[in-house]
Amino acid sequence: MKTKSLLLVQHEVNENNGIGKKIISQKKALLNLGYYVEICSLVTDNNGKYYARVIDGKIFELFQKKYGLNKKLQWIWGYSKIFEYITAESIKFVYIRYTHFANPFFIYFLKRLRDTGVLIYLEIPTYPYDSEYKDITFGKKILLTLEQACRMQFKNKVNRIITVTDDTKIFGIETINIDNGIDINTIPVKRWKASSSSIRVIIVSSFEFWHGYERLIHGMAQYQKKQKSIDIHFDFIGHNNTTTCNEYKRLVNLYGLEDKFKFHGYLTGKSLDQIFDVADVAIGVIGGHRKGLDKLKALKNREYCARGIPFAYSGSDPSFDGCNFVLKLQNDESPINISELIDWAISIPDVTELMRKHAIDNLTWDKQMSKIAESANYFLKQK
Repeated sequence: MKTKSLLLVQHEVNENNGIGKKIISQKKALLNLGYYVEICSLVTDNNGKYYARVIDGKIFELFQKKYGLNKKLQWIWGYSKIFEYITAESIKFVYIRYTHFANPFFIYFLKRLRDTGVLIYLEIPTYPYDSEYKDITFGKKILLTLEQACRMQFKNKVNRIITVTDDTKIFGIETINIDNGIDINTIPVKRWKASSSSIRVIIVSSFEFWHGYERLIHGMAQYQKKQKSIDIHFDFIGHNNTTTCNEYKRLVNLYGLEDKFKFHGYLTGKSLDQIFDVADVAIGVIGGHRKGLDKLKALKNREYCARGIPFAYSGSDPSFDGCNFVLKLQNDESPINISELIDWAISIPDVTELMRKHAIDNLTWDKQMSKIAESANYFLKQK
């Protein structure tokens, strides 16, 4: 009989973005590994405010204004209905994607789960994460301080923490170290394009400050001053109204590089595939140092690999360091050397099949989640 499990997420799950795809792929992998899994997440209204909690897309709990508590805040404070559901459905394993929302109510929820014998695994997508919170409002500073105090109470409540770092313990709790994975069947292979007198570079991103793509723009401004025989263009894919992306646009306009950088907005499906097919290389995260990180296991790198497009990134990624289809860039604020990027792009042979095989052999979610299933199976047999 399959172990009944709940994958708990405190945000909306959109199957068209990278995080949503990851969560859905993790569920598929656990299903393949012998678990019965449901996803419990949030949904937003037309104003982008959370108004309900859903389980596998069906509304499970509507947030109502009661007890003087604004319904918009109930997703932060209210865990009673989830606990009742877990108990009623005899769920034995709860896997929580932890995006820094600890508070006394969440701690009490964990305690109740642990007291009833539920196995609790907490996945921390990025760690450490305190440096992500810069220039935040006073209200958010209070919530962050509360989170920092409450997370120290995870010990003796959480069985294991899942991390893509090499940490053996986080908050005093033993970890399971995984890589970000991919659902290989949902990612098409790009057509191989022999480099010519013009290079096209693709960047697919949610455009956060720590992605560091200003370095490309500054580097391109320097490259434009030189005598050059090869032209280069950059295609930015992702929501283009974020604060960070608006800063990229400002810099592009400042340097007069509008003909070199194109901001396509958010694309999926064939529209995205078409841009990949005309691209020569891709760029991953090049600003990890802004979070104090030298090592990153970025999901985007794995998706690039599955598509078969060579890519560059800064810092270290153990899944790719040393591979002949990547270029490692300096992990600092220096402008990217565009001449070096071009020389690398035109020198790469057709590595599409090699990259696809590397992804199949090493990067699938089935492979990564098997580490979690193996550990969970051990704990569950002890109960």
